[in-house]
Amino acid sequence: MSTKPLLAWHWLRRRLAWRLCLLFVAGALLPVALSDWLVITVMDGVASKLDGDHRTQAVRAASRQVLDRIKLGERVLQSLAQAGSVGSAPAGSPLAHVGCVAPGETAAAIAGDAATVAQWRALDARAPAPDHARVALGAESPVRIFVAATASDGRLCVATLAEDFLWEPLRNSGDDAAWSVRDPQGDILAQVRGADAEGAGERTDEWRTYTARLFLGGDGVDQEWTFAQSAPAPRVDWHHQPVTAWLATVAIATLLIVGLVGQSRIRRALAPLERLTAGTQRLARGESRTRVEVRGDDEIGSLALAFNDMAAKLEERAALLEHRAAHDDLTGLVNRFGLMRILESLLRLDGGRGELAVLFIDLDFFKDVNDRHGHAVGDQVLCLAARRLTEVDENLVVARKGGDEFVVIVRGSAAEPRARGVASDILATLAQPYVLRDSSHVCGASIGIALCPAHADAAEELLRCADIALYESKRAGRGRFTVFDPALDAGIRRRHDTLAALRLGLERRELVVHYQPRIDARSGRIESAEALARWQRPGHGLVPPNDFIELAEASGLIAALGEAVLDQAMSQMARWTQAGLPLKRVSVNVSPRQFESGALPDQVRGALRRHAVDPSCLELEVTESVLSGDVTQVTRQLDGLRALGVTVAMDDFGTGYSSMALLRSLPIDVMKIDRTFVRDLETDPNAVAIAHAIVALGRSLSLRLVAEGIETPGQARLLREMACDEFQGYLFGKPMAAPEFEALFTATERG
Repeated sequence: MSTKPLLAWHWLRRRLAWRLCLLFVAGALLPVALSDWLVITVMDGVASKLDGDHRTQAVRAASRQVLDRIKLGERVLQSLAQAGSVGSAPAGSPLAHVGCVAPGETAAAIAGDAATVAQWRALDARAPAPDHARVALGAESPVRIFVAATASDGRLCVATLAEDFLWEPLRNSGDDAAWSVRDPQGDILAQVRGADAEGAGERTDEWRTYTARLFLGGDGVDQEWTFAQSAPAPRVDWHHQPVTAWLATVAIATLLIVGLVGQSRIRRALAPLERLTAGTQRLARGESRTRVEVRGDDEIGSLALAFNDMAAKLEERAALLEHRAAHDDLTGLVNRFGLMRILESLLRLDGGRGELAVLFIDLDFFKDVNDRHGHAVGDQVLCLAARRLTEVDENLVVARKGGDEFVVIVRGSAAEPRARGVASDILATLAQPYVLRDSSHVCGASIGIALCPAHADAAEELLRCADIALYESKRAGRGRFTVFDPALDAGIRRRHDTLAALRLGLERRELVVHYQPRIDARSGRIESAEALARWQRPGHGLVPPNDFIELAEASGLIAALGEAVLDQAMSQMARWTQAGLPLKRVSVNVSPRQFESGALPDQVRGALRRHAVDPSCLELEVTESVLSGDVTQVTRQLDGLRALGVTVAMDDFGTGYSSMALLRSLPIDVMKIDRTFVRDLETDPNAVAIAHAIVALGRSLSLRLVAEGIETPGQARLLREMACDEFQGYLFGKPMAAPEFEALFTATERG
């Protein structure tokens, strides 16, 4: 036997095949089901109508037959009474029990069934003796039906109707019917069930009830009875089977035929689609050379041609995307993704035993070029730097890791000496000016070197070691290279630990503020104080600012740290004011990072309001490094602070990025001469000349001058002669806690 038809059903495993097959079946099923429903509905309606008419006529006929039998019983009793033969019911008589009594006689003189006479008298005690036959109902259960008649000699004859005789028309109506007869009050007079009438009334959807009323007439106690017949709903059969079964058989056969025909058509239609699906799956798995072979000039053939064309274009695009994914759009160098792939493949090549060096390069001061001249100029500098790196040695792998960071891989034996030589060449070439169309820029570079396998044998770890060495190059002054050393790693770990502790310390309020006095140059009295942060680190004691301020700057914690110092300084100033300490102002340092968010004026305003401090009691010190950022934003914030009444000072003047034009436009009130110009005043005439020039500049700008870092009386004397306004330095007092400062201030005031 062939298995091909059976195997053909595998097409139905596909969802599309199922949908098409269901569509075929549904298309056939709908008209078949509708026609079957119409046939069944019409046939059931006709059958129900005919059966209902027949049953209704049968109920009426049965009720009339019962009435006829009652009347027959009356006539039989009347005949017996007239004949004087009352004593017992004759055989075959419709009467069951017969009794007779003369008027006025006692129960002992009753002839026949005395109980029947007694029941009749109890039932009809108030009624006179009948002059003709009449019917009454007994009160017993089941109900007995009495008939009575008066004989010619005046005797009263009473009998009960035989139930089998009376209700025989109901029993003869069929084995599938159930009867009930009720009086006007609804009480049951009789119940008759055919042999097949079990369950009548229990399921109303399968049984029908037909009723008829019977009016007895005459002097009966109950004059109207209700006859009810319950019979099963009619069923339409053909050849001893329900028509519904025949219709269902025809419907199933129709669906099977439609299914077989549909399966054949679906198999032919889905074969090309199956090949297209397989091709799509191969394409999804990355098999870019996938093509499908589908012959035909129909829609599916056109789809196959379009698929093959799409696959070819995807193959081209995948190659392009793969190149773009591994290369930097700006410089054309390998990007971080491509770098990691190359580095990992090189490490696998020799099982991690081959020598190579990773040079991590960062352009020095590139951020200044980018911020001052815009991203377009910055991008040109990056492209020139990339070109110079590729020209150092054509055998090098050069990659742009991101931003202004580059990575160079040196392969081969003697990796460290070669790496040092390459690093020197890179420093030399990147230190050359970057000449653009309208400008020239100098950046330089710092380099960190990590060796494999000496320092690490995994790609990520090599880059981490090189990054640590790069950080050391920057920390040591930039423009140099550093070979990784495990001690540097320990330093970085300490740095990370310190940063985590500092972050936690800010939350726990471990930061404290010390105050260094500033002396009026003429009177020698304490004029103001500079608030300086100290960190009371658990287990380490009081940590000086040099050990954590730079870290806070680099990590972004400086904004939160500066806000904490400002709040503590204003709180202390409020306490001194309330205590009557005549200190004019407290100076608080502000980092350039605090200007970036634009929230500094609101923070200052909030601290002053929170501690009820007059704005004139606060001086904010900014460094020249603020000029390297967004000068417009900084100027706008400083203008707002000065309008509030806060004094603004330029700290460490002459050591940073200041230019005369920017200095003139910057809203400041105080200029602080850096300690580097004060230190050599007594020994270096050039230092004296520079200090004179700074003082003259400050005077020309109407600024108040403060000299810091004064450690000897000679330095103080020279600066006093130059007409400085305030002095600050260890000669007058080191930074100290608030109680010590308060004691020093009080002692100075007393004099």
